[in-house]
Amino acid sequence: MNNILLIALIVIYCSIPGYLVKAGYSFFKAIIPIYNIILFFKALDINLGLLMIIIGFIFIPYSCVFTLTMLYIFIPFIICHAYGRPIILGLIGIVFPFVFYPLMAYILGNYVYDTGVELWSL
Repeated sequence: MNNILLIALIVIYCSIPGYLVKAGYSFFKAIIPIYNIILFFKALDINLGLLMIIIGFIFIPYSCVFTLTMLYIFIPFIICHAYGRPIILGLIGIVFPFVFYPLMAYILGNYVYDTGVELWSL
């Protein structure tokens, strides 16, 4: 079971550059390890203060499972909304993350939010 979760996390993390390139960021920014997660949350219009609270909850015992579960459930729906796909596709992201994340990152969907790349550049 742990191996399946590890593979799912690797697939999700390898899909992040695809999402960021579709959002208008350069590929080289998308492959920097921690920076790409921050850009990913910015592309999904998730507040960075909320991201810091989530990271803080990960380090508190027993809240880590709750926090990661909430991310696992809500991120596919936010991705579907941001990339112009039906929300029902988010259910596929919960059940089949191996298929959903690479499919949305590299094949389906176009980024529909205002890109704002110039405003968000660090």
